[in-house]
Amino acid sequence: MFEGIGESFLEIIFRRILDKHGIKYIPPNIVKGVDFVLFNEIAFIELEDTVSEVYHAINQLIEKAAGIASIYRGFIVIAIPMLEEPERIISPLQRFFYKTRKFNVRREFWLLKRTGL
Repeated sequence: MFEGIGESFLEIIFRRILDKHGIKYIPPNIVKGVDFVLFNEIAFIELEDTVSEVYHAINQLIEKAAGIASIYRGFIVIAIPMLEEPERIISPLQRFFYKTRKFNVRREFWLLKRTGL
């Protein structure tokens, strides 16, 4: 769909989604090591524009956000664009849930669609 669009463009689309739904957030480059922090429920989000970058996002969320998210029973989230072949995400998805199983956090993996913005 729009995999590989570039993180700066994906960030614009993601901000539009958040704004459309009235979700309050801290934008990138404010909290070191995570792309977005949502206020409604504490959620640390890493945006990636390709499947291969998901592995880096997993490590980054573990290093920078999982400990804080554990204190507040918050979320750690990886968001990527919807894929033409969704089966490509199975291995990174398994790794995400396996590597984060020791933390007392809620874990989510979001596939973003660009429709209706």
